[in-house]
Amino acid sequence: MEGIGLDSMDFLGTFRLRTLRIARSLIVMLPLLLLDVPHALSAEKFPWPEGEKLEMEIFWPSGVTMGEATLQASSAKDAQFFSAQMEVVLPQGRMLYKFSSITDSNLCSREFHQSVERGRKFWEEVSRFDAESGKASVSRDGQTRELPAGKCVRDPLAYLYYYRAQAAAP
Repeated sequence: MEGIGLDSMDFLGTFRLRTLRIARSLIVMLPLLLLDVPHALSAEKFPWPEGEKLEMEIFWPSGVTMGEATLQASSAKDAQFFSAQMEVVLPQGRMLYKFSSITDSNLCSREFHQSVERGRKFWEEVSRFDAESGKASVSRDGQTRELPAGKCVRDPLAYLYYYRAQAAAP
C-alpha cells in the first residue's frame, strides 16, 4: 500500500511540477504578448544612446570564457538599425551568429538578416516586410517564399529594442 501511494505521489508530484512550470511560463509570456500593440514611438523616447554598442563575454558555468557577443544600435532620419553578433568557440569548432534589423521609427521591421556559421556549415536568411501589403518575403538558399504578415511585424532584434523602449517608458 505504501508503494502504491508513493508511486502515485511521484506521478502526481511530477505532473503538478510540470503543470506549474507550464503555467509559470505562460504567466511570464502573457505581458510580453500584450506589449506588442503598435503605437507611435519617437526617437526621443528610446532609452539607448545613438551608436550604442554593448559588448559581452560568454562564460561556461565553471567561469571559463566561451565566446563574445555584441549588440549595436544606430539610427537615421526615419529608421533604426540594430545588429547582434555572437561568436562561440567550442572544442568541436567555432560558431558565429550574425543578425541585423532595419526598422521604421515605430520599431516595426522592414528587413531582418540572419546568418549562422557552425564549423563548415553556413546558412543565411533575409526577411523583408511590407506593411502596406501585409506580406513578408523570406529568402534562403536561393528560394523565396511569401507569407502573410501584419502591419507592424517585429523580428527578434526589433522586439528586444521595442521591449527596452517600453520598459523605459513612464
